[in-house]
Amino acid sequence: MRVIFAVWSWSSHYYPLVPLAWAMRAAGHEVVIAGQPALMPEIARSGHLGVACGDDVDLGARFLSDVSTRLGPPGPAWKTMAENDREAVERRAYGLFVDVARSMTDDLLRFAGRRRPDLIVYDPLTFAGPLVAARLGVPAVRFLFGPVTSPPAWEREALRPLSEHLGLPEMGSRGDWTIDSCPPSMQTPEEAGHQPVRYVPYNGPGLEPAWVHQPRARPRVLVSWGTSTVRLMGEHAFGLPTVVAAAARLDVDVVVAVAPRERSLLPDLPPGAIVAESVPFHLLMTACDAVLHQGGAGTMLTAAGLGLPQILFPLITDQLVNARSLAATGAGSFLIRRGEGEEEFRDLIADRLRSVLENGEWRAAADRLRAEIARQPDPGTVVSLLERRLCDI
Repeated sequence: MRVIFAVWSWSSHYYPLVPLAWAMRAAGHEVVIAGQPALMPEIARSGHLGVACGDDVDLGARFLSDVSTRLGPPGPAWKTMAENDREAVERRAYGLFVDVARSMTDDLLRFAGRRRPDLIVYDPLTFAGPLVAARLGVPAVRFLFGPVTSPPAWEREALRPLSEHLGLPEMGSRGDWTIDSCPPSMQTPEEAGHQPVRYVPYNGPGLEPAWVHQPRARPRVLVSWGTSTVRLMGEHAFGLPTVVAAAARLDVDVVVAVAPRERSLLPDLPPGAIVAESVPFHLLMTACDAVLHQGGAGTMLTAAGLGLPQILFPLITDQLVNARSLAATGAGSFLIRRGEGEEEFRDLIADRLRSVLENGEWRAAADRLRAEIARQPDPGTVVSLLERRLCDI
């Protein structure tokens, strides 16, 4: 098969696709990753071949300007806005990804027209993928990597200009087939029943730190704030110092995973805290007993695959969907700051972490979730299923 993976420029959306692309290449298929120019270094670092399509759209800055400023600092207003205002905000956010698709579509069409792929695999927010696939008459395979809700009722309207540009009837973003790496117990009802695949963590290349294997006398917790929240919401949304300070109130070792561009936002850390910059999460988590993070799907599913209980601190819509889905399994919980003072919120975090570490029910639920993920078919098996499906067309 000749396969094109289409993905926009953020690594958090590219990384989940990497293991499936590896499996396709291991099976002898030709794979190229098509993305915006900013993604090319990450594609090279992952060992894949890339082709740049379109221009870079600074989606973080655009979201911060067009959406975050409309709502103000994160807090109750984000959860209680009127439905009409909610739709207006969602349309603004959705429009940013339409702009990304507009940037990528013509270049992707030209490249795919030359390469003549057998299928196009795409990230759910890379709308250029299913549109170009429809234009060429090849299957479009949507890849899900976390709990998601169905596309909005007005999606086809939002994509209409791009559909018309390609000479297509009005269409949405679902594509022809869907592969889902989210464990079934966490997926939203709207997206149940797709072809499952085991979530295999890829968090970028890196070296395992020596301290991972050193003996320890007390529990160790990993604290992270991901790579997207500050880019989307501004520095006031950087909650890592609060979470680190709360965790340090307990008799635990604290590992702080932070992106290099946000290292300067960290204040002085508690004695003994370990800072890990650009270390793949799964290498850190193997030496930890719990994970506290902002609620990104990649961090959540990596921890889930290792059987670690989690505490999430969601601020934006997809993080809240993730948090609720995880909490429903019993393998984690979430906290949202609702007007508490700094000290009061730290107390809440410390109490919740104490429960997670001392109450074996959290760990038992996390073990059940780990086992569920392990039962899903591996990427190589799913590649074989795709091969047979193409042969049946």
